[in-house]
Amino acid sequence: MPATLATMTARMGAYLMDVAGAVFDAATCSEALLQALDDYSDACPDATETVLTLIAAGREIAIDDLTDLITVTAVWWPFDSLTEVWPPNRVRGWRIWRDRGRPVLFLNTFDGSQPQAADDLRLWYTVPHTING
Repeated sequence: MPATLATMTARMGAYLMDVAGAVFDAATCSEALLQALDDYSDACPDATETVLTLIAAGREIAIDDLTDLITVTAVWWPFDSLTEVWPPNRVRGWRIWRDRGRPVLFLNTFDGSQPQAADDLRLWYTVPHTING
């Protein structure tokens, strides 16, 4: 069962021998947990992946739909989501930059090719850890 902010706050109170919250109220415990979670996410972010179907051709791909994106760790293109090809088509020349706060993935492929509209691109990226509630 995943821990929630309420259960973790209660556990912290028990650990600090302050179940009644006489010394550390729930808001202080919650803030301490969230700060620890931020530190943990900085040291070891949560990894996830997705398949993007591109809406336009080009090497610059807006990825602002990826909620809480920290960074991209790997890119496969071209990628066929119906039949997995091995070895994968790893993009070796890519980078991320922010355009007015919006993350953009730039593919600098060695052969000069670029994605086309409706191409699939598989992307691995990191996000912060979260606590339910």
